[in-house]
Amino acid sequence: MNYEIEAYAYCESVGSVFFFDRPVLIGQHPGVSLGRKSQKQNHQNRIVSLRDKMAVANPIDLDVDLNQQSVVLEGEEQIRVSTFVDHKNGKYFAGDYFEGVSTMYEAMLSGEKQSENGPCYGVIPEGETDFKWVSYTEAKETAFNFGSGIIEKGFKPGQETYIGIYSQNRPEWCYVDLACSTFSMVSVSLYDSLGVGSSKFIINTAELGVVVCDTLQKVTSILSLKEETPSLKLLVVMQPPSDGQISEAAEKGVELVTFQEIVKLGTENQKELQPPSKDDLYCVCFTSGTTGDPKGVMLTHGNMIANITATYLNVKVGMTMGPSDRYLSYLPLAHMFERCCQAIIIVNGARIGFFRGDIRKVGDDVALLKPTLFVTVPRLLNRIYDKIVVEVEKAKGLKKAIFNYAFKKKKSDVDKGIVKKSTLWDKLVFQKMQARLGGEVRMMLVSSAPMSKDVLAFIRVCFGCWVIEAYGQTESTAAITCTIAGDNTVGHVGPPTANFMIKLVDVTEKDYSAKDGKGEVCCKGPSISKGYLKRPDLTKEAIDEDGWLHTGDIGEWLPNGTLRIIDRKKHIFKLAQGEYLAPEEDRAGLPDKPPDCPDIYLRK
Repeated sequence: MNYEIEAYAYCESVGSVFFFDRPVLIGQHPGVSLGRKSQKQNHQNRIVSLRDKMAVANPIDLDVDLNQQSVVLEGEEQIRVSTFVDHKNGKYFAGDYFEGVSTMYEAMLSGEKQSENGPCYGVIPEGETDFKWVSYTEAKETAFNFGSGIIEKGFKPGQETYIGIYSQNRPEWCYVDLACSTFSMVSVSLYDSLGVGSSKFIINTAELGVVVCDTLQKVTSILSLKEETPSLKLLVVMQPPSDGQISEAAEKGVELVTFQEIVKLGTENQKELQPPSKDDLYCVCFTSGTTGDPKGVMLTHGNMIANITATYLNVKVGMTMGPSDRYLSYLPLAHMFERCCQAIIIVNGARIGFFRGDIRKVGDDVALLKPTLFVTVPRLLNRIYDKIVVEVEKAKGLKKAIFNYAFKKKKSDVDKGIVKKSTLWDKLVFQKMQARLGGEVRMMLVSSAPMSKDVLAFIRVCFGCWVIEAYGQTESTAAITCTIAGDNTVGHVGPPTANFMIKLVDVTEKDYSAKDGKGEVCCKGPSISKGYLKRPDLTKEAIDEDGWLHTGDIGEWLPNGTLRIIDRKKHIFKLAQGEYLAPEEDRAGLPDKPPDCPDIYLRK
């Protein structure tokens, strides 16, 4: 049997199609063969009527030539810049895009204005089944009172005070971070994957006097380091501690108080606002690295605003954001990718819902929130892809043929730059898949590791939204390049974003030549870090005297002006979850290979 022909006939005539376990009703099943002329005409009329009711899918309007997505400046270095900048008049950076916003504190003020004090942060309270929201003004006031409380405890406002945050994603994380911006203090993130030894290193390097924890377990972990972390004076916890825990902390010379106690103290002793300038330090983000101690990347408010500006210029081609947009926060806020994504949401006055803390149940949180922007990493999309492929294979026969035919038809639209979820094929086949992410995703943003071409194309087709892939590093704040909505090609990470110059540099030891369009990726611009905290030696290794950040990645320019990452200068792997792995370190604990043992190769 030719299942593709049968699938086409079925889709054109049947009243309901059952894909997986959920029917999508179109009309009443005829119950007779297609040979009856009257029945066939009735169902053709139904299909025509359905198509007329659906939105017409047209290619996205673009202000950029997808065949020339970057511009080569004059000179031997072959520097490239974004087509979004006024390069003809010698302006190679976009500057500030959001009016009146040059710091993270002003980004919150912008969100408050854009949303007209609408919902800002949301959580699902324990035992409940829906998000509860606080407004932008409420969030701003909580942050102000928390900062006032910290100052009342004896810590000075300004750039001398560094505050550690050791917590999963939740509104309190953001309140502490905003409190730092409100009083020109500096936030420093700690996270579990670095281990206890790294926590000690971060506390000592940043000379943290305050660490804010979400759980008592983390409080215990930090207290165990007290003899080796003399700067630590105050622990703030989001759970109520026992009297015994408070006494134990006091015996070690640390005051243990709750988050709400600090907020209450600040409410009763409000301090004078001390907002930062764009050149002030915003945060220190310690990278996981591959060997040795983590490195503290120093990022200014100007770095942040320049980066979110440049990224948003690429994103808004396919999705202009506003107060009606929703975003689920579940990727670690300790990483700059998540923080920059949240900053884009906040400056546009949209809302952020937080997952309930269990990554295994994040799908339930997605279904409740129905995000319009979904930010993720390749590992999660790989799992979605694998699960759907297995289900399709299990379907077999006619159902499998229907899926394959629908996929083929919709992919032809995607190849033309048409990405919608309102087609006939969405109603018949893909709607259930889209519901897994809430059904209202307009765009996905993916970063942290390379993404498979097949998975990228598959997700665009099945979920009916643009999938934007970004490439960057902590040292560049976040994205250096970003694909443009409307570009349906795969196998690259897009052109330079609008606040970066990029050039390729020869890597002679690996026979890469910049003249051939291949070499180490180097970037320059207002998003480049000030360097590593207390490590000028490492700063000089990463950022040269002309301000170029040497990424260590090997790139190749494609004919359309986009960048493809093809290699690493050193033997370092980046895993799908975003962590780095040096094979030399991985081999350190292994015994030497016996002389009669052949080489072993790992393949996907």
